[in-house]
Amino acid sequence: MRTHYQNLKVAEDAPVEVIKAAWRALSQQHHPDKNHGNPKAVQIMQIINAAYEVLSDPVKRSAHDDAIKKFRASAPQPESSRQPRPPQHPQSPPKSSPQQQAPQPKVRQWWVWKNSKMTGPCTLAELAAQQRAGIINMQTYVCESGTDDAIPLHELLRRLNKAPVRGLRRRQSMWPSLLNLMASHPRITLGLGVYAVFLISKIFSGDNNSTSARYPASSYKPPPSYSSAPSYAPIPAYTPPPISYAPIPAYTPPPILAVNPPMFGAEALRESRRSSRTESSKSRYLRPLTAPNGHVWPYNSGYISGYPILSNDSYCEVTIDNTQRTSDVYAKVVNSPNSTVRNCFIKAGESFKMTKLTPGNYEIRYRDLDSGNLAKSEVFNLEVINTSTGISYSTLSLTLYTVRGGNTNMEPIEEKDF
Repeated sequence: MRTHYQNLKVAEDAPVEVIKAAWRALSQQHHPDKNHGNPKAVQIMQIINAAYEVLSDPVKRSAHDDAIKKFRASAPQPESSRQPRPPQHPQSPPKSSPQQQAPQPKVRQWWVWKNSKMTGPCTLAELAAQQRAGIINMQTYVCESGTDDAIPLHELLRRLNKAPVRGLRRRQSMWPSLLNLMASHPRITLGLGVYAVFLISKIFSGDNNSTSARYPASSYKPPPSYSSAPSYAPIPAYTPPPISYAPIPAYTPPPILAVNPPMFGAEALRESRRSSRTESSKSRYLRPLTAPNGHVWPYNSGYISGYPILSNDSYCEVTIDNTQRTSDVYAKVVNSPNSTVRNCFIKAGESFKMTKLTPGNYEIRYRDLDSGNLAKSEVFNLEVINTSTGISYSTLSLTLYTVRGGNTNMEPIEEKDF
């Protein structure tokens, strides 16, 4: 019977942290994305995941342990392997010491991932001994007991603030190595000492023969002496530049404006009415908050509530395209007798299709709700055509923005024509 412990390569009494670390290491090693040429990678990952699912759950793990015990108890054993068990004697209770012992400090231990198997636990000194012996290296993964964090050995040393040199050994001083080198080469050491004594004696003996031979005293020439002080050119006196001022222009009083005499009676009333009409004509256009019938504008493009939908006894269609504009419009569909049959609201960047229109001549009149400009389209005809395959109804699309290549020419109109 192959157990889940064997699939994860851990001991049966391994803690949950070790099981999780082993599952992570095996998943990284046998993942299908890292083993494209191995057709069994998917099957191996399924076995690893199934083993971790059972061993990470205390209830499933307990049931798995019971199954292992039952299998081992029911398996037949050879006669040679059966040995008489020694009689068990009841253990005597531990003797209580009069003095309470001091609590021992907790020793940190690590598990080592080696040869696709978790071994341990071992202390930091044992890790150093294994590294010096070449059993593990700086890339070997270790996991501290009680945690599920598997890290390389060099990362553990960095966290412990132990900068390694040649493994786990600390940095040694250079003086013992230098003394050992001098002791192993006595002749070289003696020659260096004699040469050092010679240099020191030459420095402190005051022997300047080599210097005097290189720079003889006869070649020295003193600098020339001056009998009198050198003469300098006189400094001219400072003359400030002339200052010129612009003349101040003469004061000219402002002209006296003529003031119209005050108006009274009917003349003043006419003037006030004329000024009010001028001001109202110059007032800025404000976007209306509601439709002309008092209903609010629809949230989306569509018919305005409160207006009847007329001319709806056929299947002709008209699409009003407002995708080329950046402002909402209020549009009307007007037939030839100058009567409105449809009222709709079209948002900027959208289009609206009106269906079931009666055949006839129509035109589109619309108002730009941001600027207040009014315009109308050309008169177009909707008709019903009888063909050999059946009845065909007109389908028309009108663009409310005059662009190059557009299909509708818009004509500005006044408020009375809207």
